[in-house]
Amino acid sequence: YKDFEPVREIVRFDVKAAVNSMLQARIGKLSDPEVDPFAEVDKLFRMEEVKAKILKLQKTWSLERSEGNDTPSLGHFCFTGSPGCGKTTVARAIAKVLFGLELKASDKIIETSAIRLTAEYMGQTKKKVERQLQDAKGGVLFIDEAYSFYGQYGQEAIDTLVAAMTSPDYADVLIVIAGYPMEIDGMFQKNPGLKSRFSH
Repeated sequence: YKDFEPVREIVRFDVKAAVNSMLQARIGKLSDPEVDPFAEVDKLFRMEEVKAKILKLQKTWSLERSEGNDTPSLGHFCFTGSPGCGKTTVARAIAKVLFGLELKASDKIIETSAIRLTAEYMGQTKKKVERQLQDAKGGVLFIDEAYSFYGQYGQEAIDTLVAAMTSPDYADVLIVIAGYPMEIDGMFQKNPGLKSRFSH
């Protein structure tokens, strides 16, 4: 894994400017701060790279729609950072932004963790993961502490997620995983098939 690239780390920054830029690109004016759904994450995280990716996705979608073509996949997101840096808050904001830009049918976000998805018997973990994927259809599935997929049952969860990311049944589910940088890098090195599914 000599060429393995580390996952981006989120640091504190003002997110409102990034969010307003996205909304401005979509509707032609800045959002009203009185009703801005992202006010809760004001001055919390650096979002420039994420903003650029989402705007590129929005442009691609608009072009494909205008030409009557099938819309491309949005891909999936991985957020890493230290404890308390607000990875969950950023995931919630992303769900709202994608919905606001008409890239998702809903701003629904299903929040869970690797520990909660891992069962104690073979076969149960797959059912747990698929249940959460089903609940997240049309929106976002957020998995915190994703590096906690340990042992054979954790691997069963990872295999189920990878299968879902390539299945048309869950094409409308955007998956966001989060965790500490070193642990997430380690998980990806052990599961290169999983790493390749996260384009953001």
